[in-house]
Amino acid sequence: MKFPPVDHKLTGVVVPVFSLRSEKSCGIGEFADLAHLGEWCRQTNLDLIQILPVNDTGYQESPYSALSAFALHPIFMRLEDIPESKDFAGDIAALKKELEPLKRVSFASVLTGKLEILRKIYDSNIKSIRADKAVTGWMKENPWVKNYAVFSTIRRNNLMASWKDWKNFRNPSAKDLDKLWDKYEEDNYFHVWVQYHLEKQLKDSAAKLDSMGISLKGDIPILMNEDSCDVWADRKFFDLSLSAGAPPDMFSTDGQNWGFPVYNWTNLKKDDYSWWRKRLKQAAKFYHAYRIDHVLGFFRIWNIPFHMVTGSMGYFNPSAYISRKDLEDIGFDKGRITWMSRPHVFEHELREKLGAEAESVINICLDRIGNENLFLFNDTYSSEKVIYRSDLSDKAKSVLGEMLKNVTLIPVDDDNFSLSWSFRETRGYESLNQWEKGKIEELSARCGAEAEKIWEENALNLLSFMKNTTDMLVCAEDLGAVPDCVPSVLQKLGILGLKVVRWAREWGQEGDPYTKVSQYPELSVCTPAVHDSTTLRQWWFEEQDKAALAAGLDVQEIPYDQPGEEAVKFFLEALFRSRSAICMIQIQDFFALDSSICDSDIHFERINIPGTVQDVNWSYRMTPTVEKLMKAEKLKESISSLVEIRKNQKITL
Repeated sequence: MKFPPVDHKLTGVVVPVFSLRSEKSCGIGEFADLAHLGEWCRQTNLDLIQILPVNDTGYQESPYSALSAFALHPIFMRLEDIPESKDFAGDIAALKKELEPLKRVSFASVLTGKLEILRKIYDSNIKSIRADKAVTGWMKENPWVKNYAVFSTIRRNNLMASWKDWKNFRNPSAKDLDKLWDKYEEDNYFHVWVQYHLEKQLKDSAAKLDSMGISLKGDIPILMNEDSCDVWADRKFFDLSLSAGAPPDMFSTDGQNWGFPVYNWTNLKKDDYSWWRKRLKQAAKFYHAYRIDHVLGFFRIWNIPFHMVTGSMGYFNPSAYISRKDLEDIGFDKGRITWMSRPHVFEHELREKLGAEAESVINICLDRIGNENLFLFNDTYSSEKVIYRSDLSDKAKSVLGEMLKNVTLIPVDDDNFSLSWSFRETRGYESLNQWEKGKIEELSARCGAEAEKIWEENALNLLSFMKNTTDMLVCAEDLGAVPDCVPSVLQKLGILGLKVVRWAREWGQEGDPYTKVSQYPELSVCTPAVHDSTTLRQWWFEEQDKAALAAGLDVQEIPYDQPGEEAVKFFLEALFRSRSAICMIQIQDFFALDSSICDSDIHFERINIPGTVQDVNWSYRMTPTVEKLMKAEKLKESISSLVEIRKNQKITL
């Protein structure tokens, strides 16, 4: 959908679809609820609704772990809006009675219940559904759905196991896919029919929002789950020998390994990026704007060898690397390069750390170098995955895991290396003389400067085709270790960056002061919180230095100790005067303007705690229904008065 022209700064609400609650919903928010939320936005003068990804993730609660880049999640279906559902009104009512009273989303229960009812409806009406020209016509217009349907059927036949564990069809050809469509056509068509209705329901809500003047902003994750239809059926576009993640930082000394394969950009480019273009055009059926998740990955992405578990042994790609010739030119022979690029284990260190177990570890995991008391990891155990899955003691796993990561140079290919993230702390680097260290530092600086140019060119190429593929407004999530070239590239392409108040800092200056909201780039989206952070009320307690925050908000002081209604209003008033073109507020943070609406437990309203697996993640559901929100006059008035601050500030996007 085309993003409409605007003449004032915009304000919107962020809410996952699963968090919505209405009088018609069934245990979870549904696509149809977005239109009702749009009416509330119209009453409060809000301009946008931003949602999290809504693609099919199966029974995985995280919306960032999609099984398909195109298919929508059946869990968001409004069952009674399907024409053939009338005979199953009792089943739908029973499911609502069971699930709707729950305070949080019971994801598996909702999905199982809805799929069972959908299958009953399909089986009872299969002849008329198969004869429905609207469905068959839609399938022809959406060829992606056939591979998705086949994948879903075969996956179900394999008890939801990963395709890597299937006995057959782990790497299907086009002929295999056609044969599987014919063989399981009746079951496959069920998934086509479900996707037809899901798209219809989301498009209907998007059209209603558009008619109200409310824009819908989607979220497009950069990566795909390895166990996805796209990786299974379009293997050439992915590199399964590497997984994506993030380098070590102040929050994680081992970095992050997300477990998602990286793209094979060479093959994507040969195909004129058709997979990505189709993905964006599919999103444009529903959205006026979209958020590019981890836009830094389009500059360069952190590649982690498949055999590693943690993220510390990764490297950026594309990038500038140190060549074997570079190392030879400073006097490193083959032996020195091996010393720097492969982890070495000293026998005395191993015996000191593991005692009696050291002998068995040597026999199982290591190869002795000649007659020396020095070892290399053997081919089998040069892998964190193998080490951590072995029968070794926990202590041995920990010791070997740390020794495995003690390398200065990480091989990118046979002739190129990347300096490890903590190369200055490695045994190889410490063994160098001062002249050699100086030369390594020179190579590091050279690669850093060259990399910035490579990243800039790469992002300009990729983000340009993405921006020009649709009429949607493009917004970028540019959090993390940001290369110097990022702001200028986004500015040049007219892509909005992201400013999260708590993380928008003048890093490197004394005390890392907050960036003043008056200094945010106009081409940006600002927000007090995101789905992976605490809410505004929680953060209020965490941030002890209110004087520093006041300076960032461009106010004299913050005269509140507790995050009550007036304190939240004070904060939002200051934020709404920022230079950012768009200001997005989580619905929970808007609720904090009315103590009768927000939850008494401030911890309940957090959506996700990264790096943890727990029931509270991705299960937040707002307590009031959308219908109740429309009657909450105090809250509506508070939001409307705040939004006026933005509407009086002119801008052109």
